[in-house]
Amino acid sequence: MCCGRWLRYVGLVTAACLAEAENHVACVDTDAQKVQDLTQGIIPFAQQVLRHFENQNGITLAIWGLAFKAKTDDVREAPALYCIAKFLEAGMRIKAYDPEAAQAAQTQLNAPIDIAENGYDALDGADALVIFTDWQEFRNPDLEDMAKRLKKPLIFDGRNLYDLGVIRKAGFEYHSIGRPSVTA
Repeated sequence: MCCGRWLRYVGLVTAACLAEAENHVACVDTDAQKVQDLTQGIIPFAQQVLRHFENQNGITLAIWGLAFKAKTDDVREAPALYCIAKFLEAGMRIKAYDPEAAQAAQTQLNAPIDIAENGYDALDGADALVIFTDWQEFRNPDLEDMAKRLKKPLIFDGRNLYDLGVIRKAGFEYHSIGRPSVTA
């Protein structure tokens, strides 16, 4: 059985597939705080970004990837949209790029986000890059050009696209999922 779309948490994919097939599913986690946070709509990856910029005004985030997965313009249940909504609520400005899903995401969000012509243009003057979709063109970027365009070389990578050693050597601060952070 296959889910029609990638869901917010990889660990819940099996449960979601079963639920889509009209089975009754209960998700259990032993971390009471995590369960409470998820119940209240707190998204861990978004929280990591929000905590980093806590008590700062005028923050601009570059977003790479709006679709729920590469090679589609489908934004249904896309993690990017949930997180972007949280960023906008916090007063952040969004400059996003997606090779196929930009228009669909902008329509779905119904919120003021800037759409860039390409990924590098989205970086210009941004405080950080946040990656949500693993498009092929994001996999081997020009890190030197990225560092020049960003205010500070800072990446939050929701897809674990980059090798930690390469990122460290390029002088980036880097936060990914389930791996140690790299500090510049």
